[in-house]
Amino acid sequence: MPAVLGIVAMALLCGHRGVKSFMRFGKRLTNDQRRTLGLPRRAGTNYRPAPSYKVYYNLLRTLDLEAFARILSEWLQSQRDTLPVSLALDGKMIRDQIGLVSLVEHDTGAVIAMAPMRHKEGDSPDGEITVGRKLLADLSLPPGSLITADSLHTQKRTLQTIVAGGCDYLVQVKDNQPTLHKRLHAAFDDRSPLLPCRRKTHGDS
Repeated sequence: MPAVLGIVAMALLCGHRGVKSFMRFGKRLTNDQRRTLGLPRRAGTNYRPAPSYKVYYNLLRTLDLEAFARILSEWLQSQRDTLPVSLALDGKMIRDQIGLVSLVEHDTGAVIAMAPMRHKEGDSPDGEITVGRKLLADLSLPPGSLITADSLHTQKRTLQTIVAGGCDYLVQVKDNQPTLHKRLHAAFDDRSPLLPCRRKTHGDS
């Protein structure tokens, strides 16, 4: 059950809808990915078959949603202080003379780290981009932490620094990155960037 529900969750995040779509998504997983999810091996081999249509259909049709939600809520509460943090990276200038780049917790608004800067724009050593990048590099954050930032910090080196620290990022893309901005518009103009719309195909239910 955990493996099948894991596949369903991943498929939904990738924009798939319907039991047949979940089944096709599962079949595209590699054998190593299926092993990581916990799918069982076929007897006498190392091969791990993907779940069939009936497996998804029967599980989703009979799943006790209230009990499932209760279990998830209990787990979230038990992991409250150990889950990865979510932080916002932002800089503010004071009278255009000096400013601070801060990392702030989304949930509480508490500042967990800060560093001075002297310029809002540009890539100078004391500008927001460089100072913010150094702030991220010097911190030891829980793996899987999410860093959010405005378009000023949508810089390849900054995002590489975040990933190198074991964290994820969610950033804005605007005209300061014209090529990337154009590509994203072409890819997502007609759908949500987080949960892409997908036309229902014949047989989906």
